[in-house]
Amino acid sequence: MTFTLHTLAHLGRVDDMPHADYLAVPAVSSGGFKALRKSPWHFRMLADPELEHEPKAGTPAMLAGTILHCALLEPQHFAYRHPVGPDAARNTREWKDWAQHLSGEVTPISPLQHKVASAQARSLLDVPEVGQLFAREGVNEVSIFWHDQATGLACKARPDRVVSTPAGVILFDAKTAADASRRGFARAAATFAYHVQAAWYSRGWRAATGDSVAGFVFGVVESEYPYAAAAYMLHEDDLAQANALCNERLAHLAQCVETDTWPGYPDGLAKPLRLPAWAHMDNDEGFDRDE
Repeated sequence: MTFTLHTLAHLGRVDDMPHADYLAVPAVSSGGFKALRKSPWHFRMLADPELEHEPKAGTPAMLAGTILHCALLEPQHFAYRHPVGPDAARNTREWKDWAQHLSGEVTPISPLQHKVASAQARSLLDVPEVGQLFAREGVNEVSIFWHDQATGLACKARPDRVVSTPAGVILFDAKTAADASRRGFARAAATFAYHVQAAWYSRGWRAATGDSVAGFVFGVVESEYPYAAAAYMLHEDDLAQANALCNERLAHLAQCVETDTWPGYPDGLAKPLRLPAWAHMDNDEGFDRDE
């Protein structure tokens, strides 16, 4: 059956939508853009809920981010969703005996994981700009759905927190990073395309609600002790370039949907391949040698 991205069961803003239900909606997201960055084939295989594929295994960094989000955004549910187990390895009898009666809806964590997430959340809230956003009335994890005006494609986003101000809403997203300094997070933002996420969420909020967006704030906390944190807003020039990139990728994706053609890496005849410069260095690093 032809895959389509032109129909949405929900439009506009949806509060209190379970995360699993949000993920199940077939629509373009900032995460989908990451797959599209590789190829339309990657996007197609991951975007259609009717296709059977192995669920992506979560990395320790992804789990740490999930735990932090709960501690920061839903502290009232933290103890239930992430019960703290004994101070023992998960393959020990002590841990297995403790965990055997847990619900499948929860993700148990170690005392250290609980301590780290709690410290990271406190560190973020101690940043004045972040603390102010959480002191003001706002709503967490709002799902928004809209159709892109130029292509008609179904789109979605889910900001971590939305705060209304007289100038418009402020969208907030929490991130963990190895280096939360200005230079360090700038590198991370470029590597993980956080500028595209900020542009995508901002344009989505305007399209889904009609409200103006006064700004997009990243709250960044380091993964290692002492969990230093900071708040950043991207430069307007970077957001403008990200918006242009969103338009290009949406146009490309719309063509793939229209023709039901989903190319992977460059097709056709075998392409010339050049080795990186370091491959010609006069050393034996990386080779197995019989000594």
